[in-house]
Amino acid sequence: MQRKSNKLTTAFDEFWFAQTTTESLGVFRVALGLFVLHILLISMPNWERFYGENATVPLWLLRDQGNHYWSVFGWSGSPVFVWSVYALLVAAGICFTLGLFTRAACVVLFVGYSSMVTRNTWMVNGQDQVAVLLLLLGCFAPLGYAYSLDSKRMGLSQTNRLGSVWAQRLMQLSIAIIYLSCGPTKLEHWQNGDALYYTSFSYQWFRFPTVDLFHAPAFSIVGSYATILIESAFPVLVWLPPLRTPMVCLMALFHVLVMILLSPAVFYFNLIMVIAMLLYLDNDVSRNLVRRLFTR
Repeated sequence: MQRKSNKLTTAFDEFWFAQTTTESLGVFRVALGLFVLHILLISMPNWERFYGENATVPLWLLRDQGNHYWSVFGWSGSPVFVWSVYALLVAAGICFTLGLFTRAACVVLFVGYSSMVTRNTWMVNGQDQVAVLLLLLGCFAPLGYAYSLDSKRMGLSQTNRLGSVWAQRLMQLSIAIIYLSCGPTKLEHWQNGDALYYTSFSYQWFRFPTVDLFHAPAFSIVGSYATILIESAFPVLVWLPPLRTPMVCLMALFHVLVMILLSPAVFYFNLIMVIAMLLYLDNDVSRNLVRRLFTR
């Protein structure tokens, strides 16, 4: 009994507090940084309309509701202030992507992005909530230890770039919980296997509503039950080392297919989930992937 207890304790400590290299976190940081920069870029034409004094949700209404305490945009709606925040976020996004003063940049991005979400709830979608969650937990992760300017600035060698995995584990578990909640919910409402059948006729939610192939009952049945199976199996099987990479690839492929087939309304949510898949990759897989991409 004592041996079993010791093994469980060792396994628990290894899972949460092991020291390991951080190549996967480095690749994840670059992808998440590019995602945030893209969101900022496409928001630029409507920045004041979203977050200024007379935005979609006026600043006076935000203050009446008491939500201005949770957003830096609640301090002021003046164009100078609003655009100064934008410039700061872009600068932080660039630093975060390059891995320069990574932790400070991550804190700035978390505060800024969460402020955007609080300031204008009309603009909030699933990808924003996931991005804020990942940025929050990323503040505690060694995101700047690999593929970063910080590693060169601090003189980190390959042997001393080890970081604790606990923050990465929290990010992994948070994403797994999303799938754990999705699978049973879909199973409850998709039992007939016709969810995709009706969606395939929608000009609002489907990209190819005039293609007869997607209206076939077989497409809906296979697609519906495959979605339930993949989302239910992933948060369990991804923790098994032999199945980890195949499950990550399968889930990433699933989200890419959704991005192709469904409307732009769900594009960015699926994109941020593809980026989150990088958190699960073993470090040697990420290392080999980077080598193949950049050492031709």
